[in-house]
Amino acid sequence: TNLHPSVVVPPCILSDPRLLSPFIAGKLAELPVAAQTRVLQEFQDDVDNPQVAIKSLQGYLVGIVKRYKRTGGGEGAPHATPRGGAAASATRMYPPAHLQPQQRHAPLNAPQGPVDPTAPMFNGLTPKCVAKLDGMFGAGFCPRSSFDQRIFDDMRSMSENQLLCCLDEFMGVSDENKAKIRSFGGYFVG
Repeated sequence: TNLHPSVVVPPCILSDPRLLSPFIAGKLAELPVAAQTRVLQEFQDDVDNPQVAIKSLQGYLVGIVKRYKRTGGGEGAPHATPRGGAAASATRMYPPAHLQPQQRHAPLNAPQGPVDPTAPMFNGLTPKCVAKLDGMFGAGFCPRSSFDQRIFDDMRSMSENQLLCCLDEFMGVSDENKAKIRSFGGYFVG
């Protein structure tokens, strides 16, 4: 690869040679050495974070590299996940890849367990609406994590009939169109 020898390559990248293709390695090599390590550490942290849904590992890694190039690769490079930025993990060291468990990501449409109707996010929603949401998440229509507090706040501002109609319409999206949705939460409120 074109990476500097001091760059720490995390296990998720070592386990998939496509992630260090000549194209990606070349893009990484255009960054300062310290930024290369931060990019790879941020990528590993996001892969390990169950709150971050990654559709394409290669595309996601290239996106992080592009962001660092755009911001100059400095400490202030903004980070899109809720864990607090690349600088928060800049000193993390990884054991050799053979000591790391192989990680398999559940597909985005994997069925999930029943929702807890007493969870704070459901406060103010009627039992029918909570049951409809439970069915939607339980069937694996979309990941539960794609609906944040703002979306539940929007749901609470609707009447029961309006929300049930919205959920029916939302769940009526064809599989072909569903595959094109990048943000289920954004699509729901849009």
